Amino acid sequence: MYLQDRGLDEDPAVVPAPSPLSGLFIRTRGGDLTKVSIPPDCLAFQTGEALEVATGGKLRATPHCVRVGSSPNTQQVSRETFALFLQPNTDQHLSASETEYMLDTWLQRGGS
Repeated sequence: MYLQDRGLDEDPAVVPAPSPLSGLFIRTRGGDLTKVSIPPDCLAFQTGEALEVATGGKLRATPHCVRVGSSPNTQQVSRETFALFLQPNTDQHLSASETEYMLDTWLQRGGS
């Protein structure tokens, strides 16, 4: 979501990206840098390295970057996101076999 400052007396307005070159880009498995288009009424999930290790590579971390293209009013527009990072405890052992064991145990207990 992009917001444009409209001054002290008004709330910011939701606006389109200031440039077609602005937004989230990911590195594909083939190595290409591709712009991601997430519809406004959707939620995107991006996996990180901890999940890649815990699943033995079945789910892979997503190399990514945010780019801002230039346009005449770029300075009045901000990109707004909400990131929620879930991080294992620093002493948690991460491995595919450990994750499979924990999942099997959880399922044997009825998944609750």
